[in-house]
Amino acid sequence: ISAGVAVHPILGNWEFHVANDFREINQSTDFMHKWNIGAEVMTPKFLRFMRASARVGGNQGYLTTGATLDLKIFKLEGAMFSQEMGQFTSRKGLRRVAVNISFGF
Repeated sequence: ISAGVAVHPILGNWEFHVANDFREINQSTDFMHKWNIGAEVMTPKFLRFMRASARVGGNQGYLTTGATLDLKIFKLEGAMFSQEMGQFTSRKGLRRVAVNISFGF
């Protein structure tokens, strides 16, 4: 069982996303292992074809970060996060880095 809430305010040409959720509520694991929270800010389009965004949050008690550079036909995304490999939070975090490059026409 999972539950969450998110808000997506827009201020002028800037977009914001804030989300908070709890996963596997019915499982007997540590509270922090179930909790995920995050925020994202997306810039207005500049030069009519570029847009950037930055993200920060928490996953299972660990800091997460990410960024995106979205050009009209090319998108570069990156993220850094940790995943708890042990039964309890902050015992055995495995640090991960993800990079995604995509092309679209």
